[in-house]
Amino acid sequence: MPSASPSHILVLNKFPVIANHFILATKANKPQTHALEEIDLAATYACLKAWEDTGADRGRLFAFFNSGDHSGASQPHRHLQFLPIDSMRNGEQSKGWNVLVDSILSDGASGNHAAMIASNTRLSIAIDASSDVIQHPALPFTHFAYRFETEPSEAELSQIYNRLYQLAKQAVDSFISSSPDQLTLHDASEGNLPISYNLAMTTVGMAIVPRRSEGYQLRRDDGSEIGFVQLNGTLLGGTFMVKFQEEWDVLQQEPTKLDAVLEAIGIPKTPTNKL
Repeated sequence: MPSASPSHILVLNKFPVIANHFILATKANKPQTHALEEIDLAATYACLKAWEDTGADRGRLFAFFNSGDHSGASQPHRHLQFLPIDSMRNGEQSKGWNVLVDSILSDGASGNHAAMIASNTRLSIAIDASSDVIQHPALPFTHFAYRFETEPSEAELSQIYNRLYQLAKQAVDSFISSSPDQLTLHDASEGNLPISYNLAMTTVGMAIVPRRSEGYQLRRDDGSEIGFVQLNGTLLGGTFMVKFQEEWDVLQQEPTKLDAVLEAIGIPKTPTNKL
């Protein structure tokens, strides 16, 4: 980004999830629902890299992007968000936890599906012999990820993003074809993308999750409502927030309800969208 005419600005989030939660926004008023441009991805990676290069004590960053009505997006002005990974940890409760996108990309690594998904099993990665796009077989929603083997160029970041997005779009199209009453494409006029999705990036790699719902209505055993759990791109960080203590308690005590949340917000895995 040339300093004389910057394409983006960095600002602290007015409503931070955690300390040092900050935003990379386009200086021009570009839509959140358009495809990310090469300069957006390059600026994102530059932030990730610069944070790590300033010193080991700062740890690493997790970047995420929400696009579309079902993604948890809250602002129309194009922006990506950053969370310090060390600040995402919560003492002993986070023991064994890892950023989900890193776990997806780490062949044979151990980790959790989300901050509240405890899994002591070894993670295995399903990689098609003819493809370097990765999915994690234990996750209940379709996703596509790519590991950076070397530091990517701006053009490579754009190519990876477009490749993952096209796979996400194909998964949505396939789901709509088989379940036309459950999801429809967005209006794609004026450059808007037809699907909702979340993107995540670290210096390790990039991942995309196509979305079909912003959240899930938690209910008690008698059918009464507990609360509506909403998920955005922090999903790929392995975390999400709830508004009320009862929601937190239920998800901890009844892990199957967490499975239901994760299944509801994404595209179900089928033989056609598995790698």
